[in-house]
Order: sequence, then C-alpha cells, then structure tokens
Amino acid sequence: MTKPELRKQCKERSLYGTPQCNDKLYLHYKGYRRIENLDEYTALKVIWLEGNGFQKIEGLEQQLQLRTLYLQENLIERIEGLSHLAQLDSVNLAQNNIRRIENIGNLPQLQSLHLKNNHLKTADDVRLVLSCPSISTLDLQHNKIADAAVLDIVAQMPNLRVLYLQGNEVVKHIKHYRKTVISRCKQLRYLDDRPVFEEERLRCEAWARAVAAGKTPQEALDVERAEIDRQQAAKRARELENSRAFEQMVRRAHQKAALLKQNEASTLLDENLNIFSGERIVPSRESVPSRRAREARWARIVNDEENCDPVFADLEEGPEVEQTEEEKRIYELCRTVGSSDGAASRARREQAAVEAAARGPKPTAAAVAAAHSDAQPPPLAPARSKAPAAAPEPPSIFEVGVVRKAEPVPAASGEEFTDMEELD
Repeated sequence: MTKPELRKQCKERSLYGTPQCNDKLYLHYKGYRRIENLDEYTALKVIWLEGNGFQKIEGLEQQLQLRTLYLQENLIERIEGLSHLAQLDSVNLAQNNIRRIENIGNLPQLQSLHLKNNHLKTADDVRLVLSCPSISTLDLQHNKIADAAVLDIVAQMPNLRVLYLQGNEVVKHIKHYRKTVISRCKQLRYLDDRPVFEEERLRCEAWARAVAAGKTPQEALDVERAEIDRQQAAKRARELENSRAFEQMVRRAHQKAALLKQNEASTLLDENLNIFSGERIVPSRESVPSRRAREARWARIVNDEENCDPVFADLEEGPEVEQTEEEKRIYELCRTVGSSDGAASRARREQAAVEAAARGPKPTAAAVAAAHSDAQPPPLAPARSKAPAAAPEPPSIFEVGVVRKAEPVPAASGEEFTDMEELD
C-alpha cells in the first residue's frame, strides 16, 4: 500500500487525484499485508479493505470521519485501532480469526457489528458487546458458540433489532429456540432467516408467560393456541367491521344518486321551471289577438307567406272584447316584429300595391316576345365621307396678334360647320 499505488487505484476507479478530496476508497482484493500510507486521505467516509492479508487493524489514525469499514475476509485476530473513530456506524469483520469482542466501548454511534465465521466460543467472548448499547444489528452466525448464557447477554441489549445466531451449537441447546429468543428480546424485529411480526410476538409472549407460571409444555402450547384463536377472531371482527362500513358507504352513495336522479326528473317535469337556468317562469296571460298575430307571424317565417294557413285548432274563440291601448300596442309590435321600421314599411307596401293596381296587369313574357318580333329595325343612314382638312397656312406678318375663335364641336346629327371668320 504505497502512495503511488494508492494514487493508481484512485485513477483506475475514476476518483480524485488529490487524496484529501476522496470520501471513499476501493482497496479490496489487492493482496496487501498492512494498512498504511492513508494519512493524506483525511476525508474518507467508507473504505473497502476486504479480501487482503491484514493481520491487524492499524493505519486509520487520520480517518476521523469514517462511517463504514469493510475488513471481512482477512486474518485479523483482535478488534483494535478503532477507539478514535467516534462516527463509525458499521464494521464488518466477518471471516477473520477474532476470538473475543473487545475495544468497542468508545464507539457511541456503532449500529452494526458483523462477526460471522469467526472463533467466538463462550458467553464471555461476547459479553463486552454490552459496552456499546447503540448496536442494533449483531451478526454472530456460524461461530462456535455453545454456551446458552449468550442468550442472557443479547437479551440485555436495549436497542437490538436484528440478531443472527444460526449456525452455532447454542441453537440446539436452547429449548424452543425461536419462541424463547423472541420472548426474551423485546425489541427484536428480525431473527435469523425471517422477520418477527407482532402476531408472532404476542403468541411467543403468551407461551413464555405460561412457562414462567410453571405450566406444563402442553398447557403452554394450549395458551399459545388460545392466543392464536383470539388473534384470528379479532382479525375476522376487523374484516367484518370493514365490510359493513364499506356496505354502508355504497348504500349511502346509491341513495344519494337516486335522490339526485329524482330531483333532476322532478325538475325536468315541472313546466313552470326553465330547464336551462332552473329559474321559475312567471305566469302571464296572452290575449287572443296577440296570440293570433304571433302565430301568423310564425307561419310566415316557417312557411310560404302567400300560402300560409295558421291553424288555431286549440284556440277557443270567445266574445269580442274591446282592446286597451296597451293591447293594441302589443298587437302592433307582434304583427310587425322583424321588419325594419314597422308602420313605415307597411305604408310603403300599401303605396306600392296602389301603384301596381293603377298600372294595370303586368304583361306576360309571351306578349313581350311577340311585340319584339313584329317591330322592324330602322334603316341605316348612309355614311358620309369627309374630305381631309387642309393644313392651315402660317399666319402672315399682318395677322400677328389676331385672336382666332375656337372651332365649334360637330353636332350629333352629323351636320358640318365651317370656321367662323377671324375677329378683327
């Protein structure tokens, strides 16, 4: 682990060439024998050192910001050289030669300690794990632990959430291993190969209470089964309650939809309501002349004006009632609605009818054609030849200053006019 070698590894991993700028370092499976020359890498937060030949944890004095340290698959025999790493969160020392847990009391933020496939044997080899109460994950699987007292140690860990003990002889020596460990470790959420759910915890605690009360194994098993039945009954009750709540919700939705549909139908059937705005229509009585004028006007609009024949089938004729001034005004408005100026247009139409009657009937197209065929075209007048006008003679010296009168324009009849005499 020379400095040039470290710079070479940084270059191969596309890291920074300046050691102080790197917060991670990949040095795994390189065959190094010692951890050294890392003084310049002061900003490291994670370092991979697994798969080498290290026998001792050293050379990490300047890595005060280190969070994660991977040292698995080496030849390390002791846990040491980590007391100054106050921010260390996770240490992986699996597949080493460690025989005892020690020197972790000065790691206040340590959460995970992995010691899989080491040489731990007795409860005393594990006891110092209590010096670090922040540990929540402890991996002790596939060691050589055969002392059942190790269960008393892990049961005292206040924040233990994940525990791996499988692969040790102690698993065979603890009767009802899983129930016992779960009932003893109150905060445990994962044991060996599967998680610990709340239902399982309640069953294990009920079983443990029966055993602690001195009941026989069969009686403890009956208590556990009773707890299972209670949980199933509670689950069915919750499901039934949820089903009823869902049915009530669906029923209320159907009732609301039916009520809305009924209100909509009643609104549409009510003739006194406007179907567009929903406002109530104010009732009003239409007089007979006004209705007749309106229907006549509508017939002229939708039908031919000359052939219109408005139908008053539903009109009940009553006695003639003298109209008021207001009714006459409304009648006149209804009769002339749509015209440009009402009374004036009517007067013009009447005047046009009188003039047409005075002129007589309009001649037909056949009569006009016959009159044109009988008429003879007038004879054409012979063309007159006009001699070309002679060029005027230039004025003499005696005629300078004499004013000539403008020549008159020839008349439309074709008569010729001579120039007038010159004025003196």
